[in-house]
Amino acid sequence: LLLTANSGQSLSSGGSMLSDDVKKQLWALERTGKSFCFEKLVEEVGAYVIRPGMLVIDGGAHFGHHLFPMACRVGAQGLAIGFEPIPEFYERLRAQCEQTMFFHAPRIRLFGAALSDRVGRVKFNWSRTRPAMSGLQ
Repeated sequence: LLLTANSGQSLSSGGSMLSDDVKKQLWALERTGKSFCFEKLVEEVGAYVIRPGMLVIDGGAHFGHHLFPMACRVGAQGLAIGFEPIPEFYERLRAQCEQTMFFHAPRIRLFGAALSDRVGRVKFNWSRTRPAMSGLQ
C-alpha cells in the first residue's frame, strides 16, 4: 500500500519507508493466524491516512479487498491504482470493477503486472497455497 498526497510526500505500509525490523514484526504477526492480521492493519492505516484527492497504489490488489475502499476514500478527485500480476486474480478483479462500475470511474486504474524498482524482465514466483506470499524473484 503506497499513499501519496498532492504534495508528493509518500507513506508506505509495505515499502521501503518501514524499517526491516518493523516489516519483520508485521509479517510475524500475520503468520500467527490470530485475530490480528496484516490485512486489518492496512485497513486501519488506510482509514486514518487516505484522504480525498490522494493517489493510492495497491501493489498486490488480488480481489480488491483494499483497492475498492481506497478508491472510495480518494473520491472523484483522487486515483487508486491496482497492480495484480496473477492472471486469474487480475481477471476476477477486472470483472468486479466492471460489475461495480468502478472500472468506468476515473478513480481506479488496473494493471495486470507486478511492481519492481528495476526495468526489465524477472521471474515471478506464484505461491498457489499462499498467494499473498507470491512475488518477484
